Amino acid sequence: MLSLNGPSVVIECQAVNPALIVTESHPKVLHWHLARKKYDYAGDNGRMVELLSGLLQVSVEATTDHAWDAALSAFAAFRGCYGDWDNDLHRLPTEANERIVWPCGATHYYWPRNLPVKQ
Repeated sequence: MLSLNGPSVVIECQAVNPALIVTESHPKVLHWHLARKKYDYAGDNGRMVELLSGLLQVSVEATTDHAWDAALSAFAAFRGCYGDWDNDLHRLPTEANERIVWPCGATHYYWPRNLPVKQ
């Protein structure tokens, strides 16, 4: 579901800074890709915080699943903007019956190519 608040904020921010980079992330899917384990913050948050701390190379204390999701999403955006994750899923070719919808202009969906899997 797309809410109006997020796109409204993006449009206003782009009006102030047209060079704004807008990213999309799906932290639960990214967690699966990085850890190859089911996302279960309530039942396995110690392991998930350890994974996030390792990725960020700094001690992390994410007290809620929302905070954890936000930190992983920010990490993906940073890696993409920094150039480490140059695999932008929004730039992949679409099938004849597919299209990417950009209600706020072009966005990026940075994804790692070959990161070591953390267990």
